[in-house]
Amino acid sequence: MDQLHVIVKSANRDKFGAYLSEFPEKFNVVIDLALCEKTPYAWRCVWMLNHSLKNNNLRLKPFANKLIQSVSGKMDGHQRELLKLIGKIPLGENEEGRLFNTCLSIWEDVGKQPGVRFVAFKFMIKLGNKYPELLPEIMSLAQTQYMQSLSPGIRKSLQKMIDKQIIVQQTP
Repeated sequence: MDQLHVIVKSANRDKFGAYLSEFPEKFNVVIDLALCEKTPYAWRCVWMLNHSLKNNNLRLKPFANKLIQSVSGKMDGHQRELLKLIGKIPLGENEEGRLFNTCLSIWEDVGKQPGVRFVAFKFMIKLGNKYPELLPEIMSLAQTQYMQSLSPGIRKSLQKMIDKQIIVQQTP
């Protein structure tokens, strides 16, 4: 087992951050591990990346499309962490479109874990703020059929976001 796998297996964020600093040339190997199907390494690797990298991380930018494409085939928790990681990347318009479609698919799947659906909806709202023409479509997705499978806490948080968006839309 190589050093990266040992660090990821231990879930030691400090050692992981030190590894990223010490071996910047291995960043693509880290991304490959984050996107692989090896359980539990892949999920833990993404989780540690989320805790080690700041927003607008340019090292992630070359992997944006790969990260967005990989979301669909993963388990719910892995999808949630990938979405959070993608949120740290400055995206272009085409990437934002693909991300929106991915988040829409996750949101509409009421069988998914509430946490991943919540993160997906938050991204849709964020994109709706950037592209106001999307907001009516996003608001229409807040129907009971999509909300009732959520936990009470997530439902309440989403309702606050939706109410805030409605107020913003109505403000001249």
